[in-house]
Amino acid sequence: MTNQLLAEIENRVKNIDTEDRVDDTVIDTVIDYLTKLKNDLLKVEKKWLNIDHENSYSIYYGVRSVILVLEKIIERFQTESIDNVSQIAKDTLLVIPFINYIIQDAMQYKTNDDLAEHILEMTDQLDEKAYDANLLKSSEEYLHDIDKNTILKFFDGMLEIMEVPKKIP
Repeated sequence: MTNQLLAEIENRVKNIDTEDRVDDTVIDTVIDYLTKLKNDLLKVEKKWLNIDHENSYSIYYGVRSVILVLEKIIERFQTESIDNVSQIAKDTLLVIPFINYIIQDAMQYKTNDDLAEHILEMTDQLDEKAYDANLLKSSEEYLHDIDKNTILKFFDGMLEIMEVPKKIP
């Protein structure tokens, strides 16, 4: 389902980029697909939160980054003028390959070192492209949705893996 949604988003965004005139129904359809993809990835993100493994944070972080970029794309389609739709489409097409790699890796639900390293590399590249394309959220926007308990859970897991005592005498 997620792969189909991403392929459909890519096709529709390519059409927007090549069209001379785009109406609101086309943009609404793209926003609907982006929202569905984001909602699917929220479920993937939640699964990774429940996987207790040293590599799970890397994969969670990659999925989280994709979700935030999708939110920024949706925001731009919703708030920027119709005259800027072609630029938003071009910007979106820059990040789609990296989104695809991260999604493919994350949906394997494997926790090996190579996969975690690949996701981190793709996430770094996604962040770079998203920054260049004005599709990266600000620090304030990024931290707004962070769940403190989730971060503390990951830090506890990292301390256990590193065999660091939680309370130092």
